[in-house]
Amino acid sequence: MFVPWARPVTWSDGASAPGVWAAFDAVERGFTGEATPDRDPMLLRSQSRLAALADCGVVLLIFLMFEVGFTALIALTKGVSVFEDPSQLKPLLLPMMAARAGFYVAGTALLLVLRRQRPACVGATLQGLPLNTLIGVAGAGAMLGVAVVFGLVSFVLFPEQRDRLDDNTERLKAFVPNLSIGGFALLAMFVSLNEEMLFRGLLMPRLRRLLGSWWAAVLTSTVVFTGLHLFDQEWFVLPMIAVLSVVMSLLTIWRRSLVPAIVMHAGFNFSQFMLLQATTGGA
Repeated sequence: MFVPWARPVTWSDGASAPGVWAAFDAVERGFTGEATPDRDPMLLRSQSRLAALADCGVVLLIFLMFEVGFTALIALTKGVSVFEDPSQLKPLLLPMMAARAGFYVAGTALLLVLRRQRPACVGATLQGLPLNTLIGVAGAGAMLGVAVVFGLVSFVLFPEQRDRLDDNTERLKAFVPNLSIGGFALLAMFVSLNEEMLFRGLLMPRLRRLLGSWWAAVLTSTVVFTGLHLFDQEWFVLPMIAVLSVVMSLLTIWRRSLVPAIVMHAGFNFSQFMLLQATTGGA
Protein backbone atom coordinates (compact mmCIF):
# COMPACT_ATOMS: atom_id res chain seq x y z
CA MET A 1 0.00 0.00 0.00
CA PHE A 2 1.49 3.28 -1.13
CA VAL A 3 0.23 5.38 1.78
CA PRO A 4 1.86 6.81 4.91
CA TRP A 5 0.05 4.39 7.18
CA ALA A 6 1.33 1.38 5.23
CA ARG A 7 2.70 -1.71 6.95
CA PRO A 8 0.68 -1.39 10.20
CA VAL A 9 1.58 -3.78 12.99
CA THR A 10 -1.53 -5.38 14.49
CA TRP A 11 -2.23 -8.46 16.60
CA SER A 12 -4.74 -11.24 16.22
CA ASP A 13 -6.59 -10.30 19.38
CA GLY A 14 -7.21 -6.79 18.04
CA ALA A 15 -4.93 -5.04 20.50
CA SER A 16 -2.83 -2.17 19.22
CA ALA A 17 0.80 -3.00 18.59
CA PRO A 18 2.33 -0.16 20.64
CA GLY A 19 0.51 -1.15 23.85
CA VAL A 20 1.16 -4.86 23.50
CA TRP A 21 4.77 -4.34 22.45
CA ALA A 22 5.35 -2.06 25.42
CA ALA A 23 4.05 -4.78 27.69
CA PHE A 24 6.49 -7.28 26.18
CA ASP A 25 9.26 -4.72 26.64
CA ALA A 26 8.43 -4.34 30.32
CA VAL A 27 8.44 -8.09 30.87
CA GLU A 28 11.70 -8.63 29.01
CA ARG A 29 13.40 -5.77 30.82
CA GLY A 30 12.44 -7.42 34.08
CA PHE A 31 14.42 -10.54 33.11
CA THR A 32 17.20 -9.21 30.92
CA GLY A 33 17.34 -5.47 31.53
CA GLU A 34 16.96 -4.90 27.78
CA ALA A 35 13.93 -3.92 25.75
CA THR A 36 12.72 -6.01 22.83
CA PRO A 37 13.72 -4.33 19.54
CA ASP A 38 10.83 -2.34 18.08
CA ARG A 39 9.28 -3.95 15.02
CA ASP A 40 8.87 -0.51 13.43
CA PRO A 41 11.81 1.60 14.67
CA MET A 42 11.00 4.63 12.47
CA LEU A 43 7.97 5.31 14.67
CA LEU A 44 10.35 6.22 17.52
CA ARG A 45 7.88 4.99 20.14
CA SER A 46 10.41 5.18 22.95
CA GLN A 47 11.17 8.86 22.29
CA SER A 48 9.18 11.68 23.87
CA ARG A 49 7.74 14.50 21.81
CA LEU A 50 9.96 16.98 23.61
CA ALA A 51 13.02 14.93 22.65
CA ALA A 52 11.73 14.75 19.07
CA LEU A 53 11.39 18.54 19.02
CA ALA A 54 14.94 18.91 20.35
CA ASP A 55 16.21 16.51 17.69
CA CYS A 56 14.51 18.54 14.94
CA GLY A 57 16.49 21.53 16.16
CA VAL A 58 19.67 19.45 16.18
CA VAL A 59 19.04 18.31 12.59
CA LEU A 60 18.66 21.88 11.37
CA LEU A 61 21.70 22.89 13.40
CA ILE A 62 23.77 20.15 11.71
CA PHE A 63 22.70 21.54 8.34
CA LEU A 64 23.42 25.17 9.23
CA MET A 65 26.77 24.37 10.84
CA PHE A 66 28.09 22.81 7.66
CA GLU A 67 26.55 25.27 5.19
CA VAL A 68 27.46 28.42 7.08
CA GLY A 69 30.89 27.05 8.00
CA PHE A 70 31.73 26.13 4.41
CA THR A 71 30.46 29.46 3.05
CA ALA A 72 32.56 31.32 5.62
CA LEU A 73 35.60 29.20 4.75
CA ILE A 74 35.31 30.10 1.06
CA ALA A 75 34.87 33.77 1.93
CA LEU A 76 38.01 33.69 4.07
CA THR A 77 40.19 31.78 1.62
CA LYS A 78 38.89 33.23 -1.65
CA GLY A 79 38.02 36.68 -0.43
CA VAL A 80 34.52 36.44 -1.92
CA SER A 81 31.19 34.95 -0.91
CA VAL A 82 29.65 32.10 -2.95
CA PHE A 83 26.50 34.21 -3.12
CA GLU A 84 28.46 36.91 -4.93
CA ASP A 85 30.42 34.52 -7.15
CA PRO A 86 28.94 30.97 -7.37
CA SER A 87 31.76 29.92 -9.71
CA GLN A 88 33.97 29.63 -6.61
CA LEU A 89 32.12 26.37 -5.93
CA LYS A 90 33.10 24.72 -9.22
CA PRO A 91 36.37 23.07 -8.13
CA LEU A 92 35.04 22.44 -4.62
CA LEU A 93 31.57 21.05 -5.27
CA LEU A 94 32.44 17.34 -5.41
CA PRO A 95 34.80 17.33 -2.38
CA MET A 96 32.32 19.54 -0.53
CA MET A 97 29.50 17.06 -1.12
CA ALA A 98 31.75 14.19 -0.03
CA ALA A 99 32.72 16.08 3.13
CA ARG A 100 29.09 16.92 3.79
CA ALA A 101 28.16 13.25 3.48
CA GLY A 102 30.78 12.32 6.05
CA PHE A 103 29.68 15.16 8.34
CA TYR A 104 26.00 14.18 8.14
CA VAL A 105 26.68 10.47 8.62
CA ALA A 106 28.89 11.20 11.64
CA GLY A 107 26.26 13.56 13.08
CA THR A 108 23.53 10.99 12.53
CA ALA A 109 25.59 8.24 14.16
CA LEU A 110 26.31 10.44 17.17
CA LEU A 111 22.63 11.32 17.57
CA LEU A 112 21.65 7.65 17.37
CA VAL A 113 24.23 6.73 20.00
CA LEU A 114 23.05 9.49 22.33
CA ARG A 115 19.41 8.43 21.86
CA ARG A 116 20.28 4.72 22.06
CA GLN A 117 18.55 4.13 18.74
CA ARG A 118 19.33 1.71 15.94
CA PRO A 119 20.28 2.77 12.38
CA ALA A 120 16.88 1.45 11.26
CA CYS A 121 15.33 4.39 13.14
CA VAL A 122 16.53 6.64 10.32
CA GLY A 123 15.86 4.09 7.56
CA ALA A 124 19.51 3.02 7.35
CA THR A 125 18.91 -0.64 6.63
CA LEU A 126 19.94 -3.05 3.88
CA GLN A 127 16.90 -5.27 4.35
CA GLY A 128 15.18 -5.76 1.00
CA LEU A 129 18.06 -4.02 -0.79
CA PRO A 130 17.46 -5.45 -4.32
CA LEU A 131 13.76 -4.61 -4.33
CA ASN A 132 14.31 -1.20 -2.75
CA THR A 133 16.96 -0.39 -5.36
CA LEU A 134 14.62 -1.44 -8.16
CA ILE A 135 11.85 0.72 -6.71
CA GLY A 136 14.25 3.66 -6.58
CA VAL A 137 15.26 3.21 -10.23
CA ALA A 138 11.62 2.97 -11.29
CA GLY A 139 10.82 6.06 -9.24
CA ALA A 140 13.61 8.03 -10.91
CA GLY A 141 12.30 7.08 -14.35
CA ALA A 142 8.75 8.00 -13.41
CA MET A 143 9.78 11.36 -11.97
CA LEU A 144 11.81 12.16 -15.09
CA GLY A 145 8.65 11.60 -17.11
CA VAL A 146 6.67 13.81 -14.73
CA ALA A 147 9.36 16.50 -14.99
CA VAL A 148 9.19 16.46 -18.80
CA VAL A 149 5.39 16.75 -18.75
CA PHE A 150 5.60 19.48 -16.12
CA GLY A 151 8.03 21.45 -18.29
CA LEU A 152 5.95 21.07 -21.46
CA VAL A 153 2.72 22.08 -19.74
CA SER A 154 4.45 25.06 -18.12
CA PHE A 155 5.78 26.24 -21.47
CA VAL A 156 2.35 25.94 -23.11
CA LEU A 157 0.49 27.72 -20.32
CA PHE A 158 3.26 30.20 -19.46
CA PRO A 159 5.52 30.80 -22.48
CA GLU A 160 7.50 33.38 -20.52
CA GLN A 161 8.80 30.55 -18.32
CA ARG A 162 11.32 29.66 -21.01
CA ASP A 163 13.34 32.71 -20.08
CA ARG A 164 13.17 31.70 -16.42
CA LEU A 165 14.35 28.20 -17.36
CA ASP A 166 17.33 29.74 -19.16
CA ASP A 167 18.08 31.79 -16.03
CA ASN A 168 17.83 28.67 -13.88
CA THR A 169 20.17 26.78 -16.21
CA GLU A 170 22.70 29.61 -16.15
CA ARG A 171 22.58 29.65 -12.36
CA LEU A 172 23.36 25.92 -12.23
CA LYS A 173 26.14 26.27 -14.82
CA ALA A 174 27.81 28.81 -12.56
CA PHE A 175 28.75 26.25 -9.90
CA VAL A 176 28.36 22.75 -11.41
CA PRO A 177 31.85 21.58 -12.50
CA ASN A 178 32.81 19.74 -15.66
CA LEU A 179 33.19 16.11 -14.54
CA SER A 180 33.39 12.67 -16.08
CA ILE A 181 30.33 10.41 -16.07
CA GLY A 182 31.74 8.68 -13.00
CA GLY A 183 32.32 12.04 -11.33
CA PHE A 184 28.74 13.10 -11.96
CA ALA A 185 27.51 9.74 -10.65
CA LEU A 186 29.47 10.29 -7.44
CA LEU A 187 28.22 13.85 -7.14
CA ALA A 188 24.61 12.73 -7.62
CA MET A 189 25.04 9.98 -5.01
CA PHE A 190 26.61 12.31 -2.45
CA VAL A 191 23.90 14.95 -2.93
CA SER A 192 21.10 12.40 -2.61
CA LEU A 193 22.70 10.72 0.42
CA ASN A 194 23.09 14.09 2.13
CA GLU A 195 19.56 15.31 1.55
CA GLU A 196 17.78 12.00 2.14
CA MET A 197 19.68 11.30 5.37
CA LEU A 198 18.84 14.77 6.64
CA PHE A 199 15.25 15.25 5.52
CA ARG A 200 13.76 11.78 5.12
CA GLY A 201 15.94 9.88 7.62
CA LEU A 202 16.43 12.29 10.51
CA LEU A 203 13.84 15.04 10.23
CA MET A 204 10.69 13.30 8.96
CA PRO A 205 10.38 10.51 11.60
CA ARG A 206 10.95 13.06 14.38
CA LEU A 207 8.33 15.35 12.90
CA ARG A 208 5.94 12.39 12.86
CA ARG A 209 6.69 11.73 16.53
CA LEU A 210 6.23 15.42 17.33
CA LEU A 211 3.10 16.05 15.21
CA GLY A 212 1.53 12.60 15.57
CA SER A 213 0.95 11.99 11.85
CA TRP A 214 2.98 10.84 8.87
CA TRP A 215 1.05 13.23 6.62
CA ALA A 216 1.92 16.21 8.82
CA ALA A 217 5.55 15.09 8.85
CA VAL A 218 5.65 14.69 5.07
CA LEU A 219 4.12 18.11 4.46
CA THR A 220 6.32 19.89 7.00
CA SER A 221 9.56 18.30 5.81
CA THR A 222 8.55 19.03 2.20
CA VAL A 223 8.01 22.71 2.98
CA VAL A 224 11.47 22.91 4.58
CA PHE A 225 13.12 20.88 1.78
CA THR A 226 11.48 22.95 -0.97
CA GLY A 227 12.16 26.26 0.75
CA LEU A 228 15.88 25.55 0.99
CA HIS A 229 16.01 25.13 -2.79
CA LEU A 230 15.07 28.78 -3.20
CA PHE A 231 18.79 29.51 -2.90
CA ASP A 232 19.73 27.62 -6.08
CA GLN A 233 16.53 27.31 -8.13
CA GLU A 234 14.00 29.60 -9.77
CA TRP A 235 10.63 29.76 -8.02
CA PHE A 236 8.70 28.10 -10.87
CA VAL A 237 10.74 24.90 -10.39
CA LEU A 238 9.70 24.61 -6.73
CA PRO A 239 6.36 22.79 -7.36
CA MET A 240 8.27 20.00 -9.10
CA ILE A 241 10.76 19.83 -6.22
CA ALA A 242 7.84 19.61 -3.78
CA VAL A 243 6.35 16.70 -5.75
CA LEU A 244 9.72 14.93 -5.70
CA SER A 245 9.97 15.45 -1.94
CA VAL A 246 6.52 14.01 -1.31
CA VAL A 247 7.19 10.95 -3.48
CA MET A 248 10.57 10.26 -1.84
CA SER A 249 8.96 10.68 1.58
CA LEU A 250 6.20 8.19 0.73
CA LEU A 251 8.75 5.69 -0.58
CA THR A 252 10.71 5.96 2.66
CA ILE A 253 7.59 5.45 4.78
CA TRP A 254 6.32 2.60 2.62
CA ARG A 255 9.60 0.67 2.57
CA ARG A 256 10.89 1.84 5.98
CA SER A 257 14.22 2.38 4.23
CA LEU A 258 16.15 5.29 2.75
CA VAL A 259 17.44 3.17 -0.14
CA PRO A 260 14.55 3.81 -2.59
CA ALA A 261 14.63 7.57 -1.98
CA ILE A 262 18.44 7.75 -2.25
CA VAL A 263 18.50 5.76 -5.49
CA MET A 264 15.59 7.73 -6.96
CA HIS A 265 17.11 11.07 -5.95
CA ALA A 266 20.53 10.10 -7.30
CA GLY A 267 19.10 8.89 -10.60
CA PHE A 268 17.07 12.04 -11.05
CA ASN A 269 20.02 14.32 -10.21
CA PHE A 270 22.38 12.34 -12.45
CA SER A 271 20.05 12.79 -15.41
CA GLN A 272 19.92 16.54 -14.71
CA PHE A 273 23.72 16.73 -14.57
CA MET A 274 24.00 14.86 -17.87
CA LEU A 275 21.43 17.13 -19.50
CA LEU A 276 23.26 20.18 -18.22
CA GLN A 277 26.55 18.79 -19.54
CA ALA A 278 25.00 18.09 -22.94
CA THR A 279 23.54 21.59 -23.25
CA THR A 280 26.88 23.20 -22.43
CA GLY A 281 28.87 21.06 -24.83
CA GLY A 282 31.05 19.74 -22.02
CA ALA A 283 32.21 23.23 -21.07
